[in-house]
Amino acid sequence: MTQLSLLDLSDPVPASRIKIGHFFLRGNVVFMRVKPTGYMLNSNLVVDCINRNKIFVVNMETGTFYTVKGEEEVEPTKLRITCK
Repeated sequence: MTQLSLLDLSDPVPASRIKIGHFFLRGNVVFMRVKPTGYMLNSNLVVDCINRNKIFVVNMETGTFYTVKGEEEVEPTKLRITCK
């Protein structure tokens, strides 16, 4: 069983300041910032997104991959995931 609990919500920050592997709220949805693999960097689309200051994120409810503007304000959080 997996449990998620949100801790320590703080003031909004630009999405680009969220560290890779860390969680944040956008709207009322939890996202995790992820890093593209080296293989993905062969794609012009991925490189264009990086050059436009977009970050890569995954919606933790649906597992869907998105890009988010780096300057968009999001709410950082410390999310604890417990797997048993």
